[in-house]
Amino acid sequence: MTELSVVMVTKGEKHAWKYIKQAFELSRKIGAEFVIGADRCEIAKSMADVVVPVESAGYLESVLDDVVMWAMGGYVLRLDDDETISASMLGWLKSEYYKACDVWAFPRANLLKGKAITTPPLWPDLQTRLTTRSKAGGRTQIHQGSPHGTGAVAPVAILHHKFQVRTFDERLKIAANYESVKPGAGFSPTYQPYNLPERSFDKITVQDIGTGAVPNWQGMTGKGQEVRFDS
Repeated sequence: MTELSVVMVTKGEKHAWKYIKQAFELSRKIGAEFVIGADRCEIAKSMADVVVPVESAGYLESVLDDVVMWAMGGYVLRLDDDETISASMLGWLKSEYYKACDVWAFPRANLLKGKAITTPPLWPDLQTRLTTRSKAGGRTQIHQGSPHGTGAVAPVAILHHKFQVRTFDERLKIAANYESVKPGAGFSPTYQPYNLPERSFDKITVQDIGTGAVPNWQGMTGKGQEVRFDS
């Protein structure tokens, strides 16, 4: 059995191809399997080890279990199609530190002009993304966390490029779609910041994430350079 499977679900939007390619390259670097869930789109078989055609209900969790079931790795790492891993996370994966625990979360750096937003809840934005295969499923509701809990927090960051590759109007449509699936899932104070920080904050703080090594990730909260949104 493969040691690790990298799993991604995508709608094949314009921004995604760069990150699909990088996820495939990552899988080759760490000797992992790459599994793509193609949500109503065409993905060339050369871009992954396994391509799983799916039709979501407008949110990733509605098809995630269908994609994960095709992964053959003993462990499963999920990345979104607007995410990459940091340099430090690459080293962490190569060293196979993940074998020390069944469930791992990662601080996710939501990037704005190349720097990580450190304003809560956009930091640390803990994402439970790497588990044993048996614990990789179970998320079926919109925004649902892992049924196995947050897990151990790795000292390395996932990099999230949403605010760099999607316009405000594109992110507004995403929030509106989530709201249509479940009231509050797009525009409530709990979830709106993750798509529309411009609507949620007058100002935020940002900080250079460097190689993505964040052993004291709590210490970054609210620190760094202040950025104000235009009113």
